[in-house]
Amino acid sequence: MRDVDPNSPSEVLLKTALSATDHLPKYEARTQVFRYTTPDLGSRPRAITRLFVSDLMCGLVQVIKKGGETTMHSHAAMDGMYMVISGRARFYGEGDRLIGELGPMEGVYIPRDVKYWFESAQEDPPLQLLQIEGFVPGKKNTYTSYGKQSSEEDLARQASLIRFMDAGASVERSK
Repeated sequence: MRDVDPNSPSEVLLKTALSATDHLPKYEARTQVFRYTTPDLGSRPRAITRLFVSDLMCGLVQVIKKGGETTMHSHAAMDGMYMVISGRARFYGEGDRLIGELGPMEGVYIPRDVKYWFESAQEDPPLQLLQIEGFVPGKKNTYTSYGKQSSEEDLARQASLIRFMDAGASVERSK
């Protein structure tokens, strides 16, 4: 695994939080091998590790310490599935309505255009979430943030607290 700078020109997809679907790779009939290990968060409250990405879907693992929660948001062209690997997660919908508190091997499906946010529900171990996202071809995947963290500056500040990793970049890709 390697650290990724979301501000580098080669990481425009990661920098745009998967909102610019025109940056998704073109379809290619190639497998993508990845090797995931839990990243060291250091002083950061959160890490996102990219496992794979294609023109229709991506796989990520998020590691979140208590206090590294997301803000209320929605995606216009991305359906997502989250499954807890370790720790506990709380997912919330509009009006901070609890969707569910989930433990290991439990998950939730979040359809596009649904407002939600989530948090780590315990201090130790940190929450590890497997995240699989599917994209709607040809539709702009607008990321909309609601509430106290909705300004561009605040979103940029939040992104600076995340350690971005890639679990597949240094692995030989095979056909």
